[in-house]
Amino acid sequence: MDEKGKGSGTPLVSVVIATYRRPAELKRALESVDQQTYKNLEVIIVDDNGPSNFQKITDEIVQVISINPPIKYIKHEVNKGYAAARNTGIKSASGEFIAFLDDDDEWDSEKTEKQLDVLARKTPEYGGFVYCRSMNLRNDGAPYFIEPKGGKSGWVSDKLLMNNFIGASSKVIFRKCALEAVNGLDEGLPTRADHDLFIRVAKRYPLLLVDEPLVSFMIEGDRITKDIKKKTAGWAEFYKKWEQEIYKDKKTKKAVLTQMHFELSKLFYINREWALSRQHAVALIRSNGFFWKGYALFLLSLTRVRVPLQ
Repeated sequence: MDEKGKGSGTPLVSVVIATYRRPAELKRALESVDQQTYKNLEVIIVDDNGPSNFQKITDEIVQVISINPPIKYIKHEVNKGYAAARNTGIKSASGEFIAFLDDDDEWDSEKTEKQLDVLARKTPEYGGFVYCRSMNLRNDGAPYFIEPKGGKSGWVSDKLLMNNFIGASSKVIFRKCALEAVNGLDEGLPTRADHDLFIRVAKRYPLLLVDEPLVSFMIEGDRITKDIKKKTAGWAEFYKKWEQEIYKDKKTKKAVLTQMHFELSKLFYINREWALSRQHAVALIRSNGFFWKGYALFLLSLTRVRVPLQ
């Protein structure tokens, strides 16, 4: 893509960063935006901290950090949750395309250029959004897992319901019209709003893929243990919302129940809530008797043996 993003005729991409209690990580995320080879960007930070020391520190970072283009900084008066924060960013975006970036993730310098090269060539009916692969980094920056090749593309909403193979919204660039067509994220979901959004957009538009790891996640340690109540409530609301489609066929039901009970059993195990971990392990075994991790979690929660889980 010769000189892509360097001329006035290239489409504008709005980068929406919703931030909450991660001022140090936010700085690193912003630096990865500044290093993008595609330059026709606008950056929108939605501060969802509410009046607090975190908001004060975030404000100080935004005021002193120097990136191109300048940052559009929006503060929520109270914490509204990440779905509401991203919706605020969507409404404030001027770009034809919108890219979400979580405040603790980082982009490869060519992410925007490579994904837009695929998406911008298509009209909306041939591509509503594009995603890429990712890699997980240790705290020292060394990669320890790279998502394998071979992701799905096309009309795949049914497969997305069965399994959120996209994962995180930091991997995606949307057409703004596609987000507006589904009224943005569902603010009633405490978690899994990304998964829900992917499904709803994928029902209207085919999905495109750049089969390269262009996003880095810093997920070493016990980060997965945070907000367990929200994760549990998020699964409950997601399941309730999509229950009719989940029960349309046995394969979909089995896949969703396996994913839900596995994640919750693992979360409760990490948090040493043995009985709840065991309860979901039993439900997992009943849903999918061939999934060996269900038996492993049942035994681990029963014996209370501590082993690291990712």
